[in-house]
Amino acid sequence: MRLGITDKQIAEEVKRAILEADIGGNLLAVEELESFIITTINQSVLLPSVRIELMDRPKKRLDLLGMEPRQTREPSEATAVTDKGTLTHDYNELSCKETVIDLPISYRSIRRNIEGKSVLDTIDGLAQMRFGNDLEDMALNCDTATDPGDPDYKFLKQNDGWNKLAKDGARSTHKVNTNGVTSRKAIFQSMLDALPQKWDGQENLAIICSRTDQRAYRRELSVQVGGLPYIIDKEANKCEDIPIIKTPKMPAGTYMYTPTTNLAFGIEVAIEKEMDKDIQARVVIIVYAASVDQEFVLDDAVVIAYDQGA
Repeated sequence: MRLGITDKQIAEEVKRAILEADIGGNLLAVEELESFIITTINQSVLLPSVRIELMDRPKKRLDLLGMEPRQTREPSEATAVTDKGTLTHDYNELSCKETVIDLPISYRSIRRNIEGKSVLDTIDGLAQMRFGNDLEDMALNCDTATDPGDPDYKFLKQNDGWNKLAKDGARSTHKVNTNGVTSRKAIFQSMLDALPQKWDGQENLAIICSRTDQRAYRRELSVQVGGLPYIIDKEANKCEDIPIIKTPKMPAGTYMYTPTTNLAFGIEVAIEKEMDKDIQARVVIIVYAASVDQEFVLDDAVVIAYDQGA
């Protein structure tokens, strides 16, 4: 642990880093990029289990789940196969948009969190954790049609998240109406039934919901089984054989059922970082600019449940 580090030492190390960036440029080096991605992604509940696409250009077509099952055919001797497998689903595409986070980090926070690391590593770690806290929220909830009067308008209008995409009537996702339904168990079972049977064998199928809804589901089960703790603990984290992922970033009353690997999150690898300091305010100012996007690999493998009368 680094003991007794002073504000002056912090300022001097930041000053050297600013000078080096002016000479070498602001793009993250390979080792910095790896640290950035690992730290930011691991801040969330859901993103570590989704399909992460590292992109060297702003757009990328997603096609791994776009093939129907039962594509193999029996060949004939010395004859070309004419009855070939067909693709019946459109390809979706990641199209990254830049997002910027501007973070003032106080000298006090740096001193409290340094714990044997360099000043710069401490600053990067704090900034990346704060950035990572927003990524899952963005991926789930952003909506370019957000009302300008919404207090979170500037955050939400950046892009369209998975919830907005799944509810889009023009897309071939499967919508379950929860209007008037209070039983989470009934909602979850309706979602399982709504997924086409051809996707039922996919790995990593999961129900995604808020912690509020998962707690309500737990209470519902406790009433049904007489409140026996061992039964509740075992059953409340899944519906039938499907695990439940509870994340605080999922809005209460909205539920998604899909393979987690059908959720694609793209990050363009050209990530910029700039740093400055304000000696009077005693803060380091760090700015990250990263281009990200989220999509479904395949719309047909998504079930979204919500109150369609709200």
